[in-house]
Amino acid sequence: VVSAEISDLRKSLQKLARETKVFETDALALSDKKAKIDANITSVTADIKSDEADLLKLLAALQRLETNPPPTFAIRPDDAIASAQAGQLMASLSKQLDQRTKALNTQLEILAQEQTQADETQKQIEANTRQLEKRRVRTLALVQDKSDLQASIETERAEKQAIIDKLAAEAATLRELLKKLQKEALKI
Repeated sequence: VVSAEISDLRKSLQKLARETKVFETDALALSDKKAKIDANITSVTADIKSDEADLLKLLAALQRLETNPPPTFAIRPDDAIASAQAGQLMASLSKQLDQRTKALNTQLEILAQEQTQADETQKQIEANTRQLEKRRVRTLALVQDKSDLQASIETERAEKQAIIDKLAAEAATLRELLKKLQKEALKI
């Protein structure tokens, strides 16, 4: 019975060690994945900041044109060339602003996706860490159980050896010793 319990404990410890190794490998993979996602987030954030500066320049140019509009044809027909050039500039700036805005929206969507993925990966890492801690506690409990069982076996063995030694000292002959050992075995 005791040897079966020890065997079961050994099997449980081996299984737990294998499972723990798998969890640790997963934790490393998740940490690597999170690091890559964080690097992507940093890159996209830098791109957004760079585009932000360009957008501010475009907006400033549009504001200057708005506060100082080109002359109209009705007031001064000689400024028709300047007016056409200003119109082309406004159209070009508007087109650039639209392109930059679309690019910024795309980058913001990518950033949101990366952040969501980073959050999910972080949750997986935390769940994995909790599982590893549970397994560590369970392993320690199994090791303690095995130690307790081994100590119990040693104590029981010592007690049986003491009984055998006592009976041997009391027995005058070998035959008498065997009879006493058989009686003792029947008690157990």
